[in-house]
Amino acid sequence: MKIYLKENQFKNLVEARMDGFRVDYLANCGSFKKRLEYCKQMLGFPIGNGSSRIIFQLDDETCLKLAKNKKGIVQNMEEISICRDNIISYVPKVYNGTDEKNGLWIITQYVLPAKIEDFKEILDVDFKDISKFASSLDISFSRKSDNSVKMADKAIHYIYNKYENNDDAIELLNDIHELKADYDQIIVDLSRIENWGMTRENGQTFLVMLDTGLSEEIFNQFYRRR
Repeated sequence: MKIYLKENQFKNLVEARMDGFRVDYLANCGSFKKRLEYCKQMLGFPIGNGSSRIIFQLDDETCLKLAKNKKGIVQNMEEISICRDNIISYVPKVYNGTDEKNGLWIITQYVLPAKIEDFKEILDVDFKDISKFASSLDISFSRKSDNSVKMADKAIHYIYNKYENNDDAIELLNDIHELKADYDQIIVDLSRIENWGMTRENGQTFLVMLDTGLSEEIFNQFYRRR
């Protein structure tokens, strides 16, 4: 979700930040309502709002994901775990100031929406191959013994071979695989460009996977219709 601020809203947002947002104050708020009020007062209008988390921009490079409920907390903790393990590169970083004990909020990289052409420009890969890889990997891990799994495994092998001389592409493919194999994440969403973003660090642009806090366990517990 992208929100455009009016000039007076932007001014208020900047002035509020100049007063000094403090995570230690946020930690002493006893409820989500109080944390939300503090964030709105200090950071202005949120830049994103979902069923489990609300997002505030802290500066040009960082944002705060505030958990609204139990499912927001477990998704925050999942993102913290993945980042702290330092196995997967293509995920937004999680910074100091994050509530690593309770998952009530995380401070992470500010991410802009990625476009299909960014994959060619940054990694020299076709997004359709990344999309096919993610959807095929999801089928492959389904453990079904039908023809669809054989077709999926064939597609995975083909895409790996296609980019065998592109180290950055192979690292990305491996990261997607490890998200599923090691963290049992919902990866089929990575077949859609809406689930990819871009970050900037030291003048360089990087592609990252969005919302990596949604594992199969969390989905089954909080999102699957019963």
